[in-house]
Amino acid sequence: MYAAGDILLWRRFPHPRDPASEKKDRYLAFLGYSSRLSPPIIAYLCTTTTKLEHYKPGAPRARNAFHSFREGDCGLPKECVLDLDFNFYADISEEELAGNVADIEKIGSIPKDTLRHIWNLIRQCRGIPLVVKKDIHFALNSVDLIGLKQPERR
Repeated sequence: MYAAGDILLWRRFPHPRDPASEKKDRYLAFLGYSSRLSPPIIAYLCTTTTKLEHYKPGAPRARNAFHSFREGDCGLPKECVLDLDFNFYADISEEELAGNVADIEKIGSIPKDTLRHIWNLIRQCRGIPLVVKKDIHFALNSVDLIGLKQPERR
């Protein structure tokens, strides 16, 4: 359905960080699926944020593992940040993704050199379990991003 590195626009994203907030459109990086050998199959997604002030030196998330995108990169309409420590989702099933296909649109793809950089950030994230890192590594290899360092326990 989607390939690692796809940028998706999910209208009325059903998983806001604050359950009391309304559903809003979100731009997400699709990073792969969990192993097909152990259902349910989970989609690994990371949302972007335009709250750039949180990532300036000395700001609350300045030390997080993040990648900055400029306006227009990968089809993104605004300058934004992909925060792998704060905005990573590993709880959305492939079934849920498929059930919301009418609300999800692929708007672009992350270039391979940028995906390689994002992979290096993922490798260092303490909040992403090793098994998830292995799944993402496999997904990146499946889009011909080869020669990536193996994930390690942190």
